[in-house]
Amino acid sequence: TYLIRLQPELLKSGQYTLEISAGPSLEFPIKTTRKNTIQSFFGDGRDGNSRKHEGVDIFAPLRTPVLAIAEGSVVRVNENNLGGKVVWTRPKGKNYTLYYAHLDEQIATDGQIVSPGDTLGLMGNTGNARTTAPHLHFGIYTSSGAVDPLPYINPDIKPLPKISASLDHLNSTMRNRSGEIVYVSAANASRYRTELPDGSVNFSPAAQLNSVSKPLRKLKLSTTQAHLFDAPDSLAAVKATLAAGEVVDLLGNFGSYHFVMDQRNQTGWVSK
Repeated sequence: TYLIRLQPELLKSGQYTLEISAGPSLEFPIKTTRKNTIQSFFGDGRDGNSRKHEGVDIFAPLRTPVLAIAEGSVVRVNENNLGGKVVWTRPKGKNYTLYYAHLDEQIATDGQIVSPGDTLGLMGNTGNARTTAPHLHFGIYTSSGAVDPLPYINPDIKPLPKISASLDHLNSTMRNRSGEIVYVSAANASRYRTELPDGSVNFSPAAQLNSVSKPLRKLKLSTTQAHLFDAPDSLAAVKATLAAGEVVDLLGNFGSYHFVMDQRNQTGWVSK
């Protein structure tokens, strides 16, 4: 979860448009136009489920170039029983390492500075992959262990949902089908992020909300409805004192309060 705070210059207002896109933070470790090259995923069972897969397997023809995917350096070139011929790199300024395994040939050298697209080695099936088709086992390791590398490299970028809900109602007061007053703070696809007067948050279909510009009906105030509150609470600040018999527009409700507009176009809450 990220909290983004935008603040204008002191004593000045401002308007912001924030665009968010989703995609991998690292390049893909081979050049390919094929889809579904990743055929084994993080967490899959290995050796009769005695251990978990700590990376993803990317399949391509034997001796396909395996590429650096970030600016950084080669921290180790060695062999081990599981990975066979392997290369480890550390992206510049990051606290994780990238692991390339089952190489047929290692080209990178210890301490080498690399850029995205530099060839680290050639794909193979060394180590415990001797009986499988050539593939790259790619992993990411932090100080706490392996993490799922797929979000870092996944080339299948899904477009964000198009916002069909009208943006004209953002930061405005509306009411739902039951007449409850809600505050609209954001839009997502065909829904609004709404907040009730008690602070509870929901996502409501835009089609189920209406503007409060058109009142539900007229309301004649009684002697017990003299205070126009800032919130639906008897302890809230009193915005105005209304006269008994005054006719106001009823815009909505919440709990034991009506949300109204008086003849001076002031809005607020009166008890039911």
